[in-house]
Amino acid sequence: MIPTALSSSAYYDALWGRNHRLDQHHKCRIRAIREMMQLIPAPPGRMRRIIEPGCGSGLISQVLAQYGEVVGIDQSEVGLETARATVEGAFHLGVLPGLDIPDQGFDVCVLSQVLEHFSDDDQVLLLQNARDKVRPGGHLILTTPNQSVSMRMRFRPGELQPIENWLTPATVLTLLETAGWKPLQTRYAFSFFPVAMSRHPWLRPLRFLAYDLLRLRGPLEASLEEKPIGDCTVILAHVPEDRDKRLSQEEERMAAAVTSDYAPSGRTPA
Repeated sequence: MIPTALSSSAYYDALWGRNHRLDQHHKCRIRAIREMMQLIPAPPGRMRRIIEPGCGSGLISQVLAQYGEVVGIDQSEVGLETARATVEGAFHLGVLPGLDIPDQGFDVCVLSQVLEHFSDDDQVLLLQNARDKVRPGGHLILTTPNQSVSMRMRFRPGELQPIENWLTPATVLTLLETAGWKPLQTRYAFSFFPVAMSRHPWLRPLRFLAYDLLRLRGPLEASLEEKPIGDCTVILAHVPEDRDKRLSQEEERMAAAVTSDYAPSGRTPA
């Protein structure tokens, strides 16, 4: 069952009311987002403008605020209250896949563990709406579960959200291109035996030992980020700067073809 906006908002209010800490998955995603952000050149003479649809309580927004001015959108008023109290930025109430805010021309959009919580049609719509908010030449950083890995994992009660529409990396790339994005780079995160750790919880202290106590998160994730064994697909994409021009030229060609089809034989339209 696909939840209504009301029931979905109630679910996320409860979620963000109790969840205020970074878990291992968050930490690995944040590392990957930082790495992708480093690849995006800063605009000359000003801060980056960053939009984060599905910002929740601002756990990722806190990181993004280090790279620019953040505008977040979420349907949970509880989450937004926490974000406003902990992150410097503007946070708006709104139900995705719509992005009903007047702001335009963002340099970066970050969609982190959001796309998978929508139906097939709404996934395309969300990516299109995000593209419309980003300036030509702007970028998208997308993280989403890697379906082939997530399908083999075991989840504790309450870990899964109302909609879990996981995608393969290939499907995500196709959706991005359909929505007008050009994928630039694909990596993977949360790669330290995610399936084994989910199936055998007694192994999780090993991950804490490696990632946190020994501080090997960076080296381990870096050594595995090109292998599709991580539970998280991370993609950097951008809006081609000539896309609007190419679309305009295509529209002109289509209009000319339609006009030609309706012109009488042997005559050109007036």
